[in-house]
Amino acid sequence: MNKMSSFLAIAFFISAGVNAAETSPHAQSFSQMNEHEKAMVVHQSTNNAHSYAHEQQAQKHRAQAHSTQ
Repeated sequence: MNKMSSFLAIAFFISAGVNAAETSPHAQSFSQMNEHEKAMVVHQSTNNAHSYAHEQQAQKHRAQAHSTQ
């Protein structure tokens, strides 16, 4: 996939309300998430040569998101 199609795929999953961190039947909409939750979703949906680094960033944002609630 090229960069544009990767971006569109991420945008689709985000707009569809997909949250890779939580699999509850009633996922929170992206617009209702705080900045750390949004960053966590984007990092977790990245699938490229740097996936491990993105997963590490997602874990940091997950910890920060839960500490701010």
